[in-house]
Amino acid sequence: MTDETFEKILRKIKLPLGELLTDKSTYRLVSKDFKELKGFIKALSSFEKMLVLTNEQCVVGGVLFYDSDDIHIFVLPEYRGKHFMSEIHKNGILKAELHPKQKVSLNINDIESFNDFVMKHYLISKIGLKVSNLDEIHNSFSQLKSSNDYCGFSKFSEDEFIEKFS
Repeated sequence: MTDETFEKILRKIKLPLGELLTDKSTYRLVSKDFKELKGFIKALSSFEKMLVLTNEQCVVGGVLFYDSDDIHIFVLPEYRGKHFMSEIHKNGILKAELHPKQKVSLNINDIESFNDFVMKHYLISKIGLKVSNLDEIHNSFSQLKSSNDYCGFSKFSEDEFIEKFS
């Protein structure tokens, strides 16, 4: 699913929907709840569940779970940098919802620099996730290695990069 489609789905959600979790600002939606999102049922058919992040009044982002393989995280642009994802990391909700050995793909376009990747990797690893597309990230960084934003990357061969961040 694209970020654009996920954003449209999140903007269509009318609260309350699904089960309100213990932090009182995150809802868990499962496949039976998706029928309320008319126009997106087909797009959601391959997902097991979704966490909907709120500021207690409106939707600010979400996490889609592709069975036990991958997750898709999206925060609405107007709420980025306000630590909504940090909250579900800290309070343990995201970790509790994950399957054992679940992985996450990072969107190359969302990585602003090597340091940004390192920070994202750190947060992901704090909750027990691994990045599934390290080879794709390495290839993208290789094309940008002359940029100052990616200077820390230049010391890694592909094998070293994958070993370090696996």
